[in-house]
Amino acid sequence: PEDSDGDGVPDDIDECPGTPAGVAVDDKGCPVEAAPDSDGDGVADDIDACPGTPAGVAVNNKGCPVGALIVEIDTDKENYLIGETVHCTITVNDSNSTPVSNAELNIIATRLSSGKASELSGFTDVFGQNPWSFTWGKKDTGEAIVEGKLKVEVTASKEGYADGYKSITLSGCGDLECCQSENCFICEEDCKCSANEICDPLSSYRNQETLCSPKVAYIFISMDPELGAAQRLKMLPRINSIRKYYQSLGYKTSTVYVDDISDVAVYLSRLSTKAIAYFGHATEPSIEHSPPGDIQNNILQQFRKNYGAKYPDLKEEIKNKATERASHPDLDYAYMFTCHSLDDTSLRDYLLHSGGTYWGDNGKLYGLWWLQKSVKP
Repeated sequence: PEDSDGDGVPDDIDECPGTPAGVAVDDKGCPVEAAPDSDGDGVADDIDACPGTPAGVAVNNKGCPVGALIVEIDTDKENYLIGETVHCTITVNDSNSTPVSNAELNIIATRLSSGKASELSGFTDVFGQNPWSFTWGKKDTGEAIVEGKLKVEVTASKEGYADGYKSITLSGCGDLECCQSENCFICEEDCKCSANEICDPLSSYRNQETLCSPKVAYIFISMDPELGAAQRLKMLPRINSIRKYYQSLGYKTSTVYVDDISDVAVYLSRLSTKAIAYFGHATEPSIEHSPPGDIQNNILQQFRKNYGAKYPDLKEEIKNKATERASHPDLDYAYMFTCHSLDDTSLRDYLLHSGGTYWGDNGKLYGLWWLQKSVKP
């Protein structure tokens, strides 16, 4: 068959006629783009174990000078959570892929954002290896390290060989990038929600990818038999009023009928719950008449149960978050339409953060009596 451009592909199937002589082509007769070779040693960059080899130096099929040490660095994961252990293995071979024992290693680990660096040293074992492990992203004080990715550089040296060099970059929480395997709950250091959102993987309104949720306000209506259907009907204007008020502030609202304190605790344990309203009766079981300790214990149990089931591998983190939430729900607003809800400020001070607004009443609440408004100092 005729081959006008002499590239070895017949004209009848040549999709790139007129290819200059000597240019490598594929089976369609089109030029094949050569893989990048930055140092010009004949070994493509993606497999070059010794980038930057000086021109004219003889190299092996890995791009390393003949007689030089070849360094490899392997890790057990691509991305790490705060507190996880990084298992790293440094391997040193000669140009014939034979393990080199007793090679001296100089290791420099640098945080790319802050520039903070630490230096270590060691030697390879009889297998040409040096296992190395450390805790990712946590200081001795327990504080998270948020200083960018970690660049690890290893230089290997031994008499009779040219030095070998290898570097890798480790990623994880604290590297200032929110990757696909991270979200706001497991990596709040990198995956931050907007100012009007709360990180909550259990919220019905959450973003499925980021797990960020708008703030939620729950309207609780007690089903206590002593309250009665007639009284609940009279409360309806107040219920609608506080719902509209919360909605005007940008909260998602949901009405929930509750039988006892544990029903309320389920919703108070959710991180996205930032406001509540309660319409009830000041006899057991009701939120306003239960000691804050009872509420706290119920929130603790519900948090551990629900968030723990979703993240079974984060036992310590769930325990800490549960304790924090139970000790202080940190609400913006609490509207307590019930008797004795402001006999003292213990419930207000427990539910709200500083500056939060509380409505309640001391003594008995008559009919549609107006509630007293107070702000937690």
